[in-house]
Amino acid sequence: MAIYTVYFRRLLSERKEASAKSVSAKTNVKLVELEKESDNTVKVKFIYQTQYEPDFGLIEIAGDLYYSSEKDEIKKLVETWDKDKKIEDEASLKMLNHIFSKCSIEAALLAKETNLPVPFNLPKFRKKEE
Repeated sequence: MAIYTVYFRRLLSERKEASAKSVSAKTNVKLVELEKESDNTVKVKFIYQTQYEPDFGLIEIAGDLYYSSEKDEIKKLVETWDKDKKIEDEASLKMLNHIFSKCSIEAALLAKETNLPVPFNLPKFRKKEE
């Protein structure tokens, strides 16, 4: 199983006029459509969204992920999607993790451009305790 690549179709970053002393960010990734591209490849459309509360801003990234595997697995993925609109756990985990890592980097750049907080915790240096 391999993931070819992720292509972004839409990038949106919006900061609203509201001001807040404390802002929280909730991020969600949703797989919205699966299409068979070839016997060994499917295209998965996704939406990555970070909502800043209380009604402070929004980052949304829509894109396509290309996923390649053996013919039998691709056939099973397409059949399961057509029937239940779900993707089996192992493939879904790989897809979601790949989307999340690609989009988180892009979301940090979008947040910078609209003066929103980065939507994830950045590593911090701490004094070593003796």
